[in-house]
Amino acid sequence: MINTDYITLNAFYEENKDFLENARIQKIQQPSRRDLILTLRGKALTKKLYINVNPKYYHIAFLNNETFNTRNLKIPDKPPMFCMLLRKYLDNAKISEIKIPPYERIFELHLETMNELNETIPMCLAIELMGKHSNIILYDETTELIIGSAHNVGPEKSAYREIRGGVPYCYPQRAEEKQDILRYFGEVDYKNLSNNFFGVSKSFSELCAKKRLDLEQIKDYVEGCKRYSPAIDYENEVYSVYSELLENPVLQQSVSDMLDNYYSEVQNKEYLSDLKRKIENNLSKKIKKLENSIHKIKAELNKENHCDSYKHYGDLILQNIYQKKDYEKYFVVFDYERNRELKIELDTNKTLKENALNFYEKYKRSKNAKDKLKEIYENNKKEKLYYEELLYGLKHTEQIEFVEELYDKLFLGTEKKDKTANVEIKADEVKINGFKVYIGHNNQQNNYILSKLAKDEDLWFHIKDYPGAHILLKIPDNIIPSKEVIFKCCELAKINSVKKDAGKVGVIYTQKKYLKRPPKTELAYVTYKNETEILV
Repeated sequence: MINTDYITLNAFYEENKDFLENARIQKIQQPSRRDLILTLRGKALTKKLYINVNPKYYHIAFLNNETFNTRNLKIPDKPPMFCMLLRKYLDNAKISEIKIPPYERIFELHLETMNELNETIPMCLAIELMGKHSNIILYDETTELIIGSAHNVGPEKSAYREIRGGVPYCYPQRAEEKQDILRYFGEVDYKNLSNNFFGVSKSFSELCAKKRLDLEQIKDYVEGCKRYSPAIDYENEVYSVYSELLENPVLQQSVSDMLDNYYSEVQNKEYLSDLKRKIENNLSKKIKKLENSIHKIKAELNKENHCDSYKHYGDLILQNIYQKKDYEKYFVVFDYERNRELKIELDTNKTLKENALNFYEKYKRSKNAKDKLKEIYENNKKEKLYYEELLYGLKHTEQIEFVEELYDKLFLGTEKKDKTANVEIKADEVKINGFKVYIGHNNQQNNYILSKLAKDEDLWFHIKDYPGAHILLKIPDNIIPSKEVIFKCCELAKINSVKKDAGKVGVIYTQKKYLKRPPKTELAYVTYKNETEILV
């Protein structure tokens, strides 16, 4: 990924200055702390100027409806404080002039706005696109005092340039070791172009080095003497306002479209990656918690259990009840079943019959507790496998709607099905000896395979006891598949699972009619019977 440099910003300025100058700000929105949307009206057109000062992908561009959605922008119900400040000062303000200081990545919107006395107040919205120092700053041009900024910079962060309300606005300090490339006439050092000259970025230096441009050519590009032909090289994940510098250029209609298309895709990937990371952490914690619970319950179940002993004691007492006395401390009897004399400790406050009934009660409680532990143990194993299936499916989906739906379910406890209602779902399809085979990598694909594609006679395959893809072998006209076809489907189930690198695992298969989805269970969760297991 590359970032906006002076050459690109200058090209954006040249392309859009006619529209921007004398345009009015109709609406101000702030989706997050690091981005801003200004709806502008000018030249009988309405456009949305998008400003992003995130250190990862700082840029400006005009949005369209498609890229608005691609960026996953959400306008908050309660506007942030900086948004409210801008609305107070800039609502219906007119852009009087656009400026870019020489070789700076600062896009200045000089504005005319009215105060309470209908007096014109000149202000400037400085959009600074400078990596981790990127910011949006509003200041009064008369007093040169800052009114507000997207994020403040105190003395603890910068000793020479504070950014907060009431502090004078000044440009960032320039690197003293750099010089103006237009006044340079020496040799070209491609490795140090960005370090030696103003306005030359590292990404532009790399493009110059690849094309082995001479000094005069580089000067022409920096000065903007060449005709702009914005393009994106998707293979190398770079863009340039000069398509001839790219290896695989895809031409764009404008500089703004180039920036908009490139960064909207970057933001979409970042948003998807961030959601996936949060979901993965959440699922991993749940799985870890269940693993600990399963381990503890298994250890408890493996302990020596006195459940049967309690019943045996009760039986022995009742069998010999008339040979002994009540309220004794011990009950000594010969245990013919185990061929030994047994000494049973009794409750001296109870009769023999009451002691026997007490042992039966202990037996019942102990047996119920063990049965309950077994039930919890099995449920935990099923829940763990379900979360592992979700985790496996998460790694095999790039559709943002499904990831958002899973996020809402895990973090908000809701399921917004309208997000995925109109999303096209497809499963991978392969052919094995003429038979169609479908592979479902996630819950949505698995549900699609079982509910839309599968018939009763089709065969369903899945790795045993581990998360993996659902494999469906279509059986046309009741043709019986060969052992070779079935084994290859089993191999597919192993390859498309978390155990793909294991030496030997079990794969089960059965007809679709023997699958059942219990009521109120999760999507694509099924139980099965009449299965056959094959070791792969």
